[in-house]
Amino acid sequence: MGSDVLQFAIAAHDRQTIPLYPAGYEVDIDNDLDRKVDYAIYQQEQTGFAATGLSLVYVLNVETGVATAYYYTIADFDSSTQVFTVPLSALGKSRGGTFRFDVLAYDNYFSGLVTDVISGMRWTVDLPKYSVGNGQDTVVVPPGGQARVPVTSKPTTGRTSQTGLLFLYDNNLSDDAQAVAVTGGPPAP
Repeated sequence: MGSDVLQFAIAAHDRQTIPLYPAGYEVDIDNDLDRKVDYAIYQQEQTGFAATGLSLVYVLNVETGVATAYYYTIADFDSSTQVFTVPLSALGKSRGGTFRFDVLAYDNYFSGLVTDVISGMRWTVDLPKYSVGNGQDTVVVPPGGQARVPVTSKPTTGRTSQTGLLFLYDNNLSDDAQAVAVTGGPPAP
């Protein structure tokens, strides 16, 4: 992906047969740091409920009420992970811009009720606190093997609540993701 997009990786506790049901996910963006939602990023089935099985990522501009689909959800069948990709321009952001965000999980099949929330996150575009040190986005691990992944800690970063890295596994029979907390890095802002 180019530097003109953001990606939000979501790792749930349970696997879902398809990424849309029974749980749905939403990322609420506070673009101007006034603690009010400016944009909502969410996945929705193309053309409506139970119509196509295609999961699209939408950005809703809360002020105008206009929602636009930009990308397909990056997810697999029988998986607990999803990635929402959105253009920076759809959020009115550019490199170095800071925003707050919350991630919501909701019942996307029966009630529509929110069931879980991770709130108070903060991110500065292109200024992560931790990153993979080898300059690669992909690490190939042989079946049954292990791999060392160098992590770079940046002492001067943007305002972020990042505490580690989330590794997503493609084609893994037992685990879809692993959260890795990084210790000994720069202090939180």
